[in-house]
Amino acid sequence: MNQHLKIEKQKNGLLELMRFLCAASVILFHMNKDVWKKKLILLDMGWMGKLTPAKNGNICVEFFFLLSGLFMAKTIYDSLHKESNGIPLCKETALYTWKKAKRVMFYYIPACVLYFLLSLLFKNSFSFWRIISYLPSFLFLQRTGVAENSFLIVSWYLCSLLIATAILYPICKKYYDLFTRLYGPLLAILLIGIMIKETRSLGGVWEWMGFTYKANLRAIAGISLGMTCFEVGRRLKEAEFSESGRIGITLIGFAAYTIAFLYFYSSALYRYSGIIELILCVAVTISFSEVGYLCSKEIFQKKLFFYLGSISLPMFLLQDLFRQIVSHMIPEEKNRFGALIIFFGTLTSAILFELVKSQVMKLRSAHRVVS
Repeated sequence: MNQHLKIEKQKNGLLELMRFLCAASVILFHMNKDVWKKKLILLDMGWMGKLTPAKNGNICVEFFFLLSGLFMAKTIYDSLHKESNGIPLCKETALYTWKKAKRVMFYYIPACVLYFLLSLLFKNSFSFWRIISYLPSFLFLQRTGVAENSFLIVSWYLCSLLIATAILYPICKKYYDLFTRLYGPLLAILLIGIMIKETRSLGGVWEWMGFTYKANLRAIAGISLGMTCFEVGRRLKEAEFSESGRIGITLIGFAAYTIAFLYFYSSALYRYSGIIELILCVAVTISFSEVGYLCSKEIFQKKLFFYLGSISLPMFLLQDLFRQIVSHMIPEEKNRFGALIIFFGTLTSAILFELVKSQVMKLRSAHRVVS
């Protein structure tokens, strides 16, 4: 079995599909914000609210934080049940964080360069000191307070993700059971409550919460909950369920995803976003556990879903390029055409980036074999 097939075997097809759908929803959220100023209503659904182009789609980012926490906890759990490799916890944390940063560099650096070149093309002014203020973002420091500027607006997610990873990895490794079962979810719920009370929503990344950006608190809360998702899902995997139990869990998972996506695409109030993140936790836990028919391997363990999951990150990062193109080149009266440019331009460029990446990986593999 080759390495590619091994990776596919380890992945969860349903989570990969949801990764793609959430990335697409974030793009639709920004598209709605840029083109229609969040005022477009597609359908009045009565007591369920109004159907919109992902007016609340920014909360989909919480799904990515949950997944990051889940996979981090899995890595820690596996390492705790293997022979110690003698690596100090500080170095282990740095290596894990660097591994996550290195994984996105292939998309992140070219996207930043392209965005800068587009800015020059559209004659945006860049003074010497303004360019200097952008440089920390190459090291993912744009949400530390050192400098706010970054070439890609959406790259705040990567900065907050890496900050939260560096903070939580050693804590979870040292106190795995205590953190995943008690302090992690408690910390997350308290942080979610603070953000809702102070800002009325989980959305938003610019707010300063007294000691750090709101974006960092979102990451810490989401990753902490994701670690609990792994632990609960791991235990569900080991449990035995009757047929009716499996059906019940399937229905709960389906209902959780349905409620979450109804919220993403509705005009519901922002203050419900904290509840939606908790509902997403239930959905992610059930998906990871593969208990029930919602997670059927026969349905979701397909190459298509693995591929859709693989292009979710470049989609997320590359959307800023087409948002900039539309804002400078497409007049407001052609908003439908502008919306198509943003969505399908982002999707197409992500596919091209992934194609280039696969070719680069093949060349590297061939070079290693020859060496």
